Amino acid sequence: MDMDLSLGHGRYVKLNKRRELEYKLIPFLSPDCKVLGGPFKGIVYNNIELTGSALIPKVIGSYESELHSVIEQVCRSNYSRIINIGAGEGYYAVGLAKRIPEVIVYAFDLNEQVLNICRTMAKENSVSDRIILDNLCTIQWLSEVKHTNGVLIFCDCEGCEIDLLDPDKLPNLNNWDVIVELHDFLNPIISNTIKQRFSGTHNILSIRKK
Repeated sequence: MDMDLSLGHGRYVKLNKRRELEYKLIPFLSPDCKVLGGPFKGIVYNNIELTGSALIPKVIGSYESELHSVIEQVCRSNYSRIINIGAGEGYYAVGLAKRIPEVIVYAFDLNEQVLNICRTMAKENSVSDRIILDNLCTIQWLSEVKHTNGVLIFCDCEGCEIDLLDPDKLPNLNNWDVIVELHDFLNPIISNTIKQRFSGTHNILSIRKK
């Protein structure tokens, strides 16, 4: 990735233009602001003007399509708790709460603005009573989760996964399921470290982004 400041500024302008085009297209694609396909088809995806990732793939339902079969498996599982670390505006947090009627979702994100969007999305999708929002997820907080089984960690926290996902510090991880995006571009040892930590207790499936 080019880190030159002037090019970076030019890239920022291009991204803004792309986002402006998305704003114009989305009302035609989905006038009622509902996701059109994929595992979260039918959820209301409003307040999109403030999100940080690609909008159109989420609205049409193709976002992270390589995970769709995994998400469907998650939705068929009997999880009582899902801990979404790096929840953003709530695409997964709200989508999973909508698909799994009994589950409680803990949605963490350091960005208060996107948490407010998540709060709105949860309300619009009638799952506010089952989504608990907070900023910082810590080893201490995770260690206080009483459920030893029926827990899924869904983690996309930009490199912090190497600190949080450590069974030596958090033995409950040996019994919990984990879906994690690994950020080797931030730290080249992350993938190998995480795989080694869970190799004795979990079946590991590696999925590359398309």
